[in-house]
Amino acid sequence: MTLPNSLSSAIDAIASSFRLKDLILFSQEVTEKYRQGASLSRAEHLLSYLIARMPATFAVQKKIFSELTFHINSKEIETLLDVGAGPGTALWASEEALPYLSHVTLLEREKKFIAIAQQLLGARETSLPFSCEWKCQNILEDLPIFPFDLVLASYVLGEIPEEKRPFLIEELWKKTRRCLVVIEPGTPEGFLRVKKTRDQLLLHGASIFAPCPHALECPLVGGQAWCHFSVRLSRSALHRRIKRAELSFEDEKFSYMIFSKTPTPHRFSRVLHHPRKQSGRLGIVLCTERGIESKTIFKKEKEKYDLAKKLEWGDKLIF
Repeated sequence: MTLPNSLSSAIDAIASSFRLKDLILFSQEVTEKYRQGASLSRAEHLLSYLIARMPATFAVQKKIFSELTFHINSKEIETLLDVGAGPGTALWASEEALPYLSHVTLLEREKKFIAIAQQLLGARETSLPFSCEWKCQNILEDLPIFPFDLVLASYVLGEIPEEKRPFLIEELWKKTRRCLVVIEPGTPEGFLRVKKTRDQLLLHGASIFAPCPHALECPLVGGQAWCHFSVRLSRSALHRRIKRAELSFEDEKFSYMIFSKTPTPHRFSRVLHHPRKQSGRLGIVLCTERGIESKTIFKKEKEKYDLAKKLEWGDKLIF
């Protein structure tokens, strides 16, 4: 998965006024802050975020928006509220999967991030196909009065004090007309934040579209495993240089949940790890309606085998 050409070129243009060794240092600092769940405020960190983190966030959001439209008709998503919007990644990631968007409201407390976002939008080859409103504010203090079809909280909970997260989740759920998407890093800590959100919203009657195939207690709690997934993204030449990386791609790990105000119409299982391909058979670990199950599908089961061999980590399995 790659960034749109106009977005990638705009990022390169912004970075061109900085020395490479400084960009490398900024990138290392941003990576550490990302792991700690700390917020960014320095202009240098925001720039480094564009190069090192925005491509990964774009890839994750794009994948999750695609998952969303498996469960709900994209025509039902006309309005989007993005809390902690950063440089407006969702404006780019939502365009293909959510073609019926008519309005997006973005909340971001850093004015510098908003300025960068508008600079990036100015480099687009075509104008946005929906109206866009930026609000510079703290998401704990004031949210829009009216609800939105889709509410997005992408890599936000880690920046909120733990004792205030339940309040924020409840407020976001009140602003949700159809679906709420929560995304966190694919770390044990990130998953735990998503899991606590799951516990809270199930008590409010929420349904789960993804990734869970059930609303039971999460079977991955308490062990060494945690629920997370991966998306592969291409690295630009600049991205490789500041990360001192040789590979032309990287795999971004993430945890997420799509909550809905209506029941999910689909029954499925979720692939939890990369399938194990062996001679004449395929081993798959699944999260099912009954919990974690390991399945072996043999080549002689031609229809199932042909379907299963195309599966990747995080995919749905529907037999």
